[in-house]
Amino acid sequence: MIGEKVQKCPREVLKKELEVLGINTRGKVISELQEIGEERNTPITTVEKIYIQEGRLGKSKRIWKIIFEHGLLDPTKTYVAKTNNSDPHKKPSAYSCRL
Repeated sequence: MIGEKVQKCPREVLKKELEVLGINTRGKVISELQEIGEERNTPITTVEKIYIQEGRLGKSKRIWKIIFEHGLLDPTKTYVAKTNNSDPHKKPSAYSCRL
């Protein structure tokens, strides 16, 4: 997935761009430089395209992953989990996990 990273220009970069236009930037703070830049249609932000890798941040882990990370499962074996439901009409379901 490709995303955009928007950052405000650093003070030095904005200062140089405004000096090229003939504007005195000596003694001005960054907010004043940004305001002058907006008035003169000078870009005060930079947009960088970055590749965003889909990760697990904010997502829940499955119990198999947690148990494996603690070293309780052997990665060479296949494990089968059976779930018990309190409903007598449902068949117990089973699923396997190959690590």
